[in-house]
Amino acid sequence: MSARTQYLAVILTAALAVTGCRRTRVEPPEAAADRRMRELQSRVAEFIAQGVTNSAILALEAALWNDDIAVHRAGILRGALGFRLESGDADGARQLFLSVVERDPHTAQQAFGVIEFYLIRDDDGAALAAWCEELLSREALGGLRERLWGLLIETHRKAADGEALLGAYERCLAGLPEDAALRVTGASFDGMLDAGQSDMLRAALDLIEKRRGTVPGFAGAIVLARVRLALKEERLDEAADLATAAAGRIGDGDQAAALDLTARAAGDAGRRDLIDRMCGGAVEAHPAASRSFEVAARRWVDAAVAAGELDAARERVASLLQRAPPVSLPLDILQAFVYPALEKGTPEGRRAMLELCDALRATSERPYDRMQAATFTLDACFMNADFDKALAVLRDGIPQRNEAWHRMLIIKVKAHKALNDGRVEDAIGLFREFMNEAAASDDELMDPTTKERVPLGAVLGLNAARIGDLWKSIGRLEEARAAYDEARAHYRGALEKLTPGTEQHGAVRREMEAVPGQPAGPSGGESGK
Repeated sequence: MSARTQYLAVILTAALAVTGCRRTRVEPPEAAADRRMRELQSRVAEFIAQGVTNSAILALEAALWNDDIAVHRAGILRGALGFRLESGDADGARQLFLSVVERDPHTAQQAFGVIEFYLIRDDDGAALAAWCEELLSREALGGLRERLWGLLIETHRKAADGEALLGAYERCLAGLPEDAALRVTGASFDGMLDAGQSDMLRAALDLIEKRRGTVPGFAGAIVLARVRLALKEERLDEAADLATAAAGRIGDGDQAAALDLTARAAGDAGRRDLIDRMCGGAVEAHPAASRSFEVAARRWVDAAVAAGELDAARERVASLLQRAPPVSLPLDILQAFVYPALEKGTPEGRRAMLELCDALRATSERPYDRMQAATFTLDACFMNADFDKALAVLRDGIPQRNEAWHRMLIIKVKAHKALNDGRVEDAIGLFREFMNEAAASDDELMDPTTKERVPLGAVLGLNAARIGDLWKSIGRLEEARAAYDEARAHYRGALEKLTPGTEQHGAVRREMEAVPGQPAGPSGGESGK
């Protein structure tokens, strides 16, 4: 079988792929249609194998209007068109297609992709444009009009024929509904941007703006295209001015996209000033529930975080809360830097972060948001040694946490408060009570700094070592020695349950090795466990 014969067989299989698809129960007429279609396919395949393509085409065209297999008419037409085009008979394919348009426009629309494929494959822009123009004049092909206008405009764009392109735009705007015309023209903007056809794009945008510039959808597409063009040509300030000036003239989605595109580019270029001017202004200008507000808020805070100005980032989040947006937005933004701000901030900054987290907790309505805000608040309380506030938060209750969890955390906070107040023996008793609660808990134990699961033995070992340090600090050396021995036993139990060589196994081993053999020094570990 020659390569050409093999290729025609592929065309037949693809065009008539529906044949044989029904494997479940079907009505007798459909079963009969499938059987006759298989017979036709077999006959056409035989003609192809013999090299008589014309006979295959005639067989398909003869069957085209056979009502017994009308359900397969689109596949038959696709096969006949494919054979004619592959044989170089473009005029015959044209005549066949137009004859079907007159009798069955729906079938013609289903098969047009075959013509489109061949003309695009052969890069025959002139032929494709001619086809589009002829078919656009046929009222029966109304369902293809958007696709045809898109092909015609894209053909002129690829040919860099600016005059023909603008003429096609004029007729497209007049001949299509607003939403369809917007899709077609918007796609062509993308094509010109990607191809670097800047001058042609500017002319196209000027024309569309003159004809449809007051229609919100078109206005948004024009602004976005102008912003993208300015960014591509590295005119950042112009892009920012375009995005800012568009406020109120374009839809919220397009406005948000323009702000986001420009802010990203400004961040990549190190233009913090541009982000602050553009996004800071947008935060004030747009409704708090809008997408534009959200995008501007995120970029505005991100700019401060990227610059290492964590206090400024916190202040920006606090100002967002004053605008009364959904609390989930500032809470979500805060997640990216709350812990670095607590760890690296000044005492005043840490206190301000605690107040902000608590304000978010107080105003959150969704249970998940309240849980997140309360978690941030608790961690901020520990960083600020504000154990009274931590107890108040726990007594208010945290959504999605059970009674046993609350009881265990309250004991832990009380232990740290006693230690902070200098009540060492009370702290020892409370840490021991916390260990008992932890040992009896069915809940997963978490490291408050890494948020990873922690083996119970590691938690008990750390707290036993802490108790040993406290006994040592008041000169009770025998009690300290016993507590250190207990800590090592707990750590050994934890290590038996961990996989050697893992990061967590190594961390637990290092904590165990830091426990003094004799009460001569403090043990290591995180005070939050």
